[in-house]
Amino acid sequence: MKQPMSRSTDGCWTCRIRHRKCDELRPICKECSDRSISCHGYGPKPGWVDDPSQLDAELTRIKRAVNENFRRNKRLRKARPATPKELPGQFAVLDLAEPAEPPRAASPDQGMPYRESHLLIHYLDYIFPLQFPFYVDNPERGGRGWLFWLLMRNGPLNQAILTLSALHHHTKFSSRSEATERELIEYHTRALQALRQTLLQYQVEGFAASNERLIDFLGCGSTLLSFEIFRGGTSGWQPHLNALSMVVDRMVSSGLQAESGQQAKEADSVENAKTFLVALILWFDLLACTSIGASPKILSYGFWLDQSGIEMGPLMGCYNWTMKAIGDIGALTGQVATEDIDVSADALNVKDRLEAGLSQIDSAREPPIPRAHAVSRVFATAALVELYTIYPDLCTTGSGVSDAVARVMESIRLLPERVSLRGLTWPICIAGSMAGEDQQSFFDTMMTRILATSGPGFSNCGTVHQVMKQCWEHRKKHPGTPWNWRDAMDDMGICALLV
Repeated sequence: MKQPMSRSTDGCWTCRIRHRKCDELRPICKECSDRSISCHGYGPKPGWVDDPSQLDAELTRIKRAVNENFRRNKRLRKARPATPKELPGQFAVLDLAEPAEPPRAASPDQGMPYRESHLLIHYLDYIFPLQFPFYVDNPERGGRGWLFWLLMRNGPLNQAILTLSALHHHTKFSSRSEATERELIEYHTRALQALRQTLLQYQVEGFAASNERLIDFLGCGSTLLSFEIFRGGTSGWQPHLNALSMVVDRMVSSGLQAESGQQAKEADSVENAKTFLVALILWFDLLACTSIGASPKILSYGFWLDQSGIEMGPLMGCYNWTMKAIGDIGALTGQVATEDIDVSADALNVKDRLEAGLSQIDSAREPPIPRAHAVSRVFATAALVELYTIYPDLCTTGSGVSDAVARVMESIRLLPERVSLRGLTWPICIAGSMAGEDQQSFFDTMMTRILATSGPGFSNCGTVHQVMKQCWEHRKKHPGTPWNWRDAMDDMGICALLV
């Protein structure tokens, strides 16, 4: 029988359960990043390690991810020598090893400077609004000047944005350019290499010496995470999110501030960029708990939402108290999965806070941010659906899963005109998955309309629709059995990030 590789007892928990040698790089080790699998870090032993069924399920999921990554890289290597014919679903994710093909410098006669300028403007005009449909500009703080400043620095974020813009072109206009996918591979490779270089600098020096280096990492990593989401968001995003979340969590203890040697305007751009990127990664991490069934990776999410001064409403469209409740539900779910404890009192506290917040929304006559008011109502009512699904003991007459789903439906009906439904994938998936037979047509019609208008490409809306229908079909065949969005994802062999 083949003996397992020797390994350090201080290696990450993923390498330990796989019996692999770990190089102990932080925030994620090379063994995990090379295979695009979740690195479970170096902290205390997760509770699920001692649960044979949960450990077996995690090992099965890791094996599936390793095989998928191997097939993806094999297809990518075959595509490089000739004109690629495959869709961009084949591209590797956070691979911190040397890229198989080094990035090529653009020569003047290729016209790349104009092409890159075109892609950057395309991102500002079309893709940013798709990514952040509830973002409210603040002219007093320079609007999106911080974003333009980042793009013009030609750093890792620049390459990642080019990747995202090229993906949009490939998805929407692939028939117009045979070179689009080759261009996409090149930008993606360059972005991965730039991210790797930034992460290696972090391994040596940390980010404490440079806010700009920190922003390079957060910006590039979050954009490559968006790249995976816009390809369907079913896999490949967890390594990015694990690394980003670990860095954001460490920012609390490092106390990073704007550098005193910077000019005032540049310091403002740095701070505005950092605020936005931290809010974005919080958004990803807290909503990911619903799909993973685990606690937030950013353990300090309470500090960021309560004490840092970050306001999620104008940035992501959802008030801090709503996101705090969603994070708390994730934390409670993680505790239940790893520890034999009673969290009913904590769950009731979350329910009471959500109801109090919803009462404030309903009683407000002139909300300061009308769009965030309406969007927060949708997310808060969907959080109640999640809470009642996971903790059915909280349900009472007139206050159960079906009633909470009805409240989500009413909240969606109350949305102002021109509010993007594409930005509501999380609440739609949670509520839609748990919808009763008389409620399912509402969500089915809504998702069909979204997909008919915008198409399935450059979005994870198609994934959400599949998850909902999987739940409906299973409960129809097996009446009375509990079956939610995570059960459907497990059955489909995916783990979708619902953003």
